[in-house]
Amino acid sequence: MIKKEKMLDLRARMEKNLKENILPFWAKHTVDGEKGGFYGRVFADHSPDKDYAKAVVLNTRILWTFAMAYEVFGDE
Repeated sequence: MIKKEKMLDLRARMEKNLKENILPFWAKHTVDGEKGGFYGRVFADHSPDKDYAKAVVLNTRILWTFAMAYEVFGDE
């Protein structure tokens, strides 16, 4: 496989992982529907730690990631 094909394959796999695993995980397990924003910690069973302090940097990074994903993919 030539370099361009390898890069296109890598891009496709990364996009698939982002759309099917990473973004859905954060959307499903970390959104705080009561107080807004995102929970700061999730337990191993994927339940949020509702008592854990929220961090502005983490919330900003998650928000930025979803905003950029929307800009690139146009899929809400």
